[in-house]
Amino acid sequence: MGINFQRVNYKYSYNAPLTLKEVNLDICEKNEFICILGHTGSGKSTLVQNMNALLLPTSGQITVFNKNVIKVVKHPYKLNTKKNRLKYNFIDNKKIFARGNKVIYSSRLKELRKHIGLVFQFPEYQLFESTVLKDVMFGPKNFGLSDDAAMKEAKKACTIVGLPKDVLEKSPFSLSGGQMRRVAIAGIIALNPDVIVLDEPTVGLDPKGKEELMNLLVNIQKETSKTIIMITHDMNVVGKYAKRVIVMDQGNLVYDGNKRDLFEDIERLHKFNLDLPTSANLAVKLKEKGLINYTHLPLSKEELETVILGGDINE
Repeated sequence: MGINFQRVNYKYSYNAPLTLKEVNLDICEKNEFICILGHTGSGKSTLVQNMNALLLPTSGQITVFNKNVIKVVKHPYKLNTKKNRLKYNFIDNKKIFARGNKVIYSSRLKELRKHIGLVFQFPEYQLFESTVLKDVMFGPKNFGLSDDAAMKEAKKACTIVGLPKDVLEKSPFSLSGGQMRRVAIAGIIALNPDVIVLDEPTVGLDPKGKEELMNLLVNIQKETSKTIIMITHDMNVVGKYAKRVIVMDQGNLVYDGNKRDLFEDIERLHKFNLDLPTSANLAVKLKEKGLINYTHLPLSKEELETVILGGDINE
């Protein structure tokens, strides 16, 4: 098992409402393409930031690749902590640190972040070096690779994401939004994580840039068998690419399953304040007018074309 959440809760401050509520979740380390949906403020970003310990749960347990990384307990370990002070302790011969009742296996946090790479919504928050190559090299060097080994991994990652050689010595901030996003993804790929998490990767891209980026992610998964997790509001992306869909609503994980089951249940879709993909919406209207017929709702332009031409959608 790749990532496991057990009854995870999270709130941003003591008096704040819960942003995650009793979340239970299992994600495989290979061959998943997951889209996380939900309206603004539903808990999507909080969920993925708990996956790689950028945020630490208020209660519950997170296990990554069968190792406890974060565990919140009541009092069983008699942790030697003082208010607002961080102290080291040992549990089961593992060095941990704790704040209050929160147990974090510190030796495993770095390992966790090597397993799970997170690409932020705005790449400029993730880029900071003077050149593209140095930026992509930063992660491997931080994990102990020599300059030569880090450069080799960085160049390989830049090739995978389709960055031309002539941009490697340029400032990442001189590039287009689409290229900056590729640099941020290359920086994660250079670490060779098992799971790649992306927060709204297609926001701000034109249709061509969006399609190029999604095809890039599909090819990465096809060639490496990595699990791809992405937060998105773009139902067209979900309809075409997702293999599994997770829906968050007011901090609750309210749906985890097949995209077609979700989109074919219009009442449930409206309950979650979600829309149909454009092609699915058009297909519904064409069927109402008796112009087409289908067993399974077409969720992408390609599936709609198949139905219009009289074909069937293969599940």
